[in-house]
Amino acid sequence: MSFFRKLFGGGSSQSTSDAGIYLQVRCKRCGSVIRLRIDSRNDLSQRDDDDNFFVRKTLVDDRCYSRIELEAVFNAKRQLINCEINGGTLVAGEENTTTSSY
Repeated sequence: MSFFRKLFGGGSSQSTSDAGIYLQVRCKRCGSVIRLRIDSRNDLSQRDDDDNFFVRKTLVDDRCYSRIELEAVFNAKRQLINCEINGGTLVAGEENTTTSSY
């Protein structure tokens, strides 16, 4: 059994740090909250004009199937600078009404 764990990576004793940036977006149409994970090592693209990074994501709400467009800009330390959302709003803090995860 340990052969398969080593082969497929399951049950590793090494702890890997989560490189995720978590945002929550509220749908303007139905009000449900979607939790979004952005991988800071793979999802971010560097801009040509400065040292900032950006990401574009399209979310689909699982309650009303509304499409939400998100474009976020991060600095060199992977901290959120600006976030533009079409079809939703950014939610600050944790909320218990999360219906979807991406």
